[in-house]
Amino acid sequence: MSIVVYKDGVLAADRLVTLDGRMVAARKIWDVRQKSIDGHRYFIGAVGDPDYYQPFVEWFQDGCKKEEKPKFKDDHFEACVISRHGEVYLYFHDLYPFRMADGQVFAMGSGAQAALGALEMESLVYSKYEEACDRIQTVKRAVQVAINVNAGCGLGIDVLAFPKIGVDDAA
Repeated sequence: MSIVVYKDGVLAADRLVTLDGRMVAARKIWDVRQKSIDGHRYFIGAVGDPDYYQPFVEWFQDGCKKEEKPKFKDDHFEACVISRHGEVYLYFHDLYPFRMADGQVFAMGSGAQAALGALEMESLVYSKYEEACDRIQTVKRAVQVAINVNAGCGLGIDVLAFPKIGVDDAA
């Protein structure tokens, strides 16, 4: 009951979370620096139960220490971790990273199909023009389409964007 979308260094998500039968706004994407592994900047996106994905975010930010690895019984969340160079890793309840192929467009949550369709349609429309559409607005619009057609998505949009590679390699 969420939507998280990644494309071209941009990660966006809706804010709708259901807690004890109530719909509330909550953050589903984070800009973190790992404390003990490499100190690099990563984006994290998560869908599912916040009681499960919040410990994952904290564990990742603290350096993924094996002895502090959270234990999950079931698939109550999915998470993606994205490096500033576009490497995308998926995590499920076993917390074993699965690396996706480089350059992938990615969406997860109940609104994923709608968002991917919106991205594909925008790609077809703008491929006819020399100037590409703004990458941040493109991803944000894909999340908005998912919100418009999926009752499990909503309550606003959060967006994170890495600088384009080569423009600011110090980030």
